[in-house]
Amino acid sequence: MRNYVSELEKTFQQHSNPEKAGWMKKYMRNQYEFIGLASPERKKIKSEFIRKNGKPAIDELDKFLFAAWENPYREIQHTAMEIANSLHRNYLPEHIDLFEELIQMKSWWDTIDYIAPTLAGTYFIKYPETRIPFAEKWMNSGHLWLMRSSVIYQLKYKENTDTEFLFRACQNLSGEKDFFIRKAIGWALRQYSKYNADAVIDFVNNNKLSPLSKKEALKWLNRKKAV
Repeated sequence: MRNYVSELEKTFQQHSNPEKAGWMKKYMRNQYEFIGLASPERKKIKSEFIRKNGKPAIDELDKFLFAAWENPYREIQHTAMEIANSLHRNYLPEHIDLFEELIQMKSWWDTIDYIAPTLAGTYFIKYPETRIPFAEKWMNSGHLWLMRSSVIYQLKYKENTDTEFLFRACQNLSGEKDFFIRKAIGWALRQYSKYNADAVIDFVNNNKLSPLSKKEALKWLNRKKAV
């Protein structure tokens, strides 16, 4: 899998843009290196690469993702997540452990906000019996990005959101001071307000949330003049 990732990097490097790379690195607080590919261009190159080279086998997904995470360039991690998502129908039971580990590796909002609602969120639909045990563990972990994941993994569930767990996670983590937790609470509630406005309004009115969480939670409803 290291060879596959190396070939992917070589392909991306043929289209490198140092000026964009510098801006992208600065935007991400200089934490990661970039090749300088905007998302639309990167995805186009990715599609051509997959057409020529195929995708990793599902039983090598862990090796592929770990090799991608060892690569210095953030575009490689973004692409690897997208490829992993394209294989979601074939996820194996053990892949939730893989996603949990990736949440804790090279962690920043750009990867977490894809892994939690897209990779883990889709996994939980395939293996529903694992959802609460892992979500509970993440919520109580004390790890910033696992806690954020426990709040946002349901972002794509729409009307199938587990209201009880969402509200419990928001309530349990409402005292956290970190921006990324407070923002996640507001984001998750705002998303759910599109499907159950009354429940979200009631929750916000009857729980002590940070000003940021409350503002974010009601943003969509305020635009719709529903509050």
